Amino acid sequence: MNTHADKTQENKSHSHANGVSQMQSGGESTFQFVDNRPEAVAQRKLQEMANNSPQTKQAAQLQAMANGYSAQQQQTIQNKPNSYQPLTLLRNKNEGKEVAQLFSYQSINPIKGVPMSVRVEDSGTKLTIIDNTQTEQNVGTLNGFIDYYIEGDELKLDHFEAHPPGAGLGTLLMFELSQVAVRQGISTIAVNTPALSAMGAYKAFGGKPRNEEQHEEYKGMYLSAMQNDTEIHKRMVNEEAEAYAESEVYKEKYFNPELGSVGEGNLFIGAKGDYKNEHSGDEDYERAADLKALSAQLIYNSSELGSKTGQSFSKKWNVV
Repeated sequence: MNTHADKTQENKSHSHANGVSQMQSGGESTFQFVDNRPEAVAQRKLQEMANNSPQTKQAAQLQAMANGYSAQQQQTIQNKPNSYQPLTLLRNKNEGKEVAQLFSYQSINPIKGVPMSVRVEDSGTKLTIIDNTQTEQNVGTLNGFIDYYIEGDELKLDHFEAHPPGAGLGTLLMFELSQVAVRQGISTIAVNTPALSAMGAYKAFGGKPRNEEQHEEYKGMYLSAMQNDTEIHKRMVNEEAEAYAESEVYKEKYFNPELGSVGEGNLFIGAKGDYKNEHSGDEDYERAADLKALSAQLIYNSSELGSKTGQSFSKKWNVV
């Protein structure tokens, strides 16, 4: 029922409020005032625009995912030796094996004009990137995977690859891995024998030592060894340089599949040389010793990993 303000009172005021009577579920009537002053109406419209903005919707999606996905996606998870039953949204048959399809993602900003699109599948021991990109450009295939298993109260990351680099696929996979752990109530993700060449990326995801005191001890030992024998540092940097050069070749081949062996070789040699030059001085010993020590006991907190990677990939990917 609408109420009407007294005409005399209305004429004395430059603005007025309309009362709106509403029925609650219990049948009782409640009375609410709606402020129709121009400035109040404008404020409500601005709030509605903010609530409906893509950024707000994206943040809400990511929050739902980080909290273990939305209510309708929750299912009972059964523990198995070294494995688990993954969260099920849609089930596909992949080479005769049943896998769980998780979320699909669309790149926010196309890279070199390519509107990248992927989905993630989970077999219970492996997260896999499936390329859904549709484009008329001649490009390669987006791919990546993480092999993992559960042992005791920890999730073990056994192997990790993502190509091409720079597309955000690695961040996407690490986010999904964090959610596997969170859904299982597991707080620690441990990386098995990580490659030294990949330690920079692992640390960028928020990797930390299992034992900080022991890490500092190992770091000091490696630093001293590198200072006494420069070849130790050179070998590590050479390994990193080769991995970096390979990633640059992968990246170029994605956008230029017809690069050819000569082009690949030239690119590899150039990228490797650039990396070695950048990390050749003794001022790099500290960084190298830190990564070397971290590789011996690299772990993540699953919630922290989910928060860090979620914030990062939300700048590159939309959930679709």
